[in-house]
Amino acid sequence: MKDFYIVGSGMNYGLALEAQIKMMETMCIPTCAVDSEEFSHGTHRSINRDTTMLVIRTGRNATFAQSIYDYFNKLANVIMIETFPENRQKNVISITDCKIKAFTAGVKPFESGFALLNYIKAVVNW
Repeated sequence: MKDFYIVGSGMNYGLALEAQIKMMETMCIPTCAVDSEEFSHGTHRSINRDTTMLVIRTGRNATFAQSIYDYFNKLANVIMIETFPENRQKNVISITDCKIKAFTAGVKPFESGFALLNYIKAVVNW
């Protein structure tokens, strides 16, 4: 992994910024948090096969986040974390899975960026 992008919108943009800080601190690689609605204004041009992306998909941005995942999944290593249990595509993590309970200790995942990142790290073996 040479660089890491976290894409979120609305309240999840704050989570993307927190994820950016945590990934830079722990992985020591170039990391960028970007609002999903701003992503198509140039940031997307730096994505390549050495890029890893994390797309955060929840209620309001669900359709747009899915289209980002679908398009860039052909170009980069894309992981999507979401609140929809029915999506079982490759590299899609549903935070409704029971595994999240071990990392959140009763805290809702989107209330704690650190708990969410711990879950992601455990699932994708970073």
